[in-house]
Amino acid sequence: MRIYRITSSFNQESLEADSPSNQA
Repeated sequence: MRIYRITSSFNQESLEADSPSNQA
């Protein structure tokens, strides 16, 4: 479960960083 939570957090950060709208 801990690995899943870490992966979810990493994926969320990646999606936010990949979205140009969030960077603006």
